[in-house]
Amino acid sequence: FKLIKKIIIPNSKRIFYILDAFRMNFSIKNVFILSKIDPWFLYYIKEIINYEKKFFKFNNNNKLSFKKIDSCSNEFVCSTSYLYSISGNYNNEIRYSINKKILIIGSGVNRIGQSLEFDYCCTKASKFIKKIGIDSIILNCNPETVSTDYDVSSQLIFDPIIKKNIFFILNYFKPIFIISQLGGQTSLNTIKYNNFTKQLSINNLINNICNSKIKFNNFLKIEKLNIFKNFF
Repeated sequence: FKLIKKIIIPNSKRIFYILDAFRMNFSIKNVFILSKIDPWFLYYIKEIINYEKKFFKFNNNNKLSFKKIDSCSNEFVCSTSYLYSISGNYNNEIRYSINKKILIIGSGVNRIGQSLEFDYCCTKASKFIKKIGIDSIILNCNPETVSTDYDVSSQLIFDPIIKKNIFFILNYFKPIFIISQLGGQTSLNTIKYNNFTKQLSINNLINNICNSKIKFNNFLKIEKLNIFKNFF
């Protein structure tokens, strides 16, 4: 009854209540009677819920496959290592390698307090890993960064930085280590509550210090490291 009342009375959040109604299998006709919104608009609002249901259906599929991104728009044949995962059991388009591998978790999208500095760290780490003869795999979802250039990593995976994708990469590529401390808050928070046993040079104590400005400031003071006065 409360939901129906929210749909009847115009308010700034009514569209969200309409979405909830469609999630509860209200028909377009029923919502039209309640809201008096033209069915043409309601049809497309309901389409959002239809796609949402399809998304959750595919997202709950444990079988994932890797497909290659055509970075040249099919203008000519290219052999890039840009990959993305899709739900379903398809042919994987991965360049096979017998080399040892290390997974670097990127910084994701640029935001206030997390930007190019973390992308720089991931890029330098990837180039060093390749230099010593180990394949570097970068998981990132921001095409506007240097770490997503074609020659930075051995394999680049354009996927959201979430626990499910990390587990899938671990199971498929079998990297010997994970580097998460170079990706800022995004990568640190992703592994914070997950017991990834292959983390390189980081543990829960260091993770907690990196996630807290106060703890990090105290750590620098204990180690007698010079910092700017206005750093914190």
